[in-house]
Amino acid sequence: MAKKQKSKKHHTTLKKQKAKKLSKLANRYIQHFDNVDLLRKVGEKSDTDTLMKSLTDIFDDADKVPKGSFKSSIEDILHKLKTLKKLIVLNISNTDGKKNFSTIEYINDRKSVVDIEFKIQGSNTIDHKDLKSMNTLYKKHKQIKQLFD
Repeated sequence: MAKKQKSKKHHTTLKKQKAKKLSKLANRYIQHFDNVDLLRKVGEKSDTDTLMKSLTDIFDDADKVPKGSFKSSIEDILHKLKTLKKLIVLNISNTDGKKNFSTIEYINDRKSVVDIEFKIQGSNTIDHKDLKSMNTLYKKHKQIKQLFD
């Protein structure tokens, strides 16, 4: 019973952390777009001093807006692939020698993850089919890991 309370508390804390992070990101976006709007207004008025100040504000705030905010960054996907590989390797070690688990299948899953990783690193592009494949593999191996927890 204590485990359920701990899990519920952890879940609530995680929700609060996500909400706080999303709130910070939203505030950064609002600030950034307010600055862009100011720049547009200044351009209409042709006020050089205000234009220079607005430009300075925009470039100062541009560093605060996370890179890849509007698309998945390649670094994030590669980090997720690394996590997925670790999960699959853990499942391979947990199921090695067990009758009801196909270790060979898990090794092939790991090979496909490595192939996706090399493909993304080589081309610097992300294919949606690869993302779907990653999600499917993650769900599968997460369930297998839960059997051994």
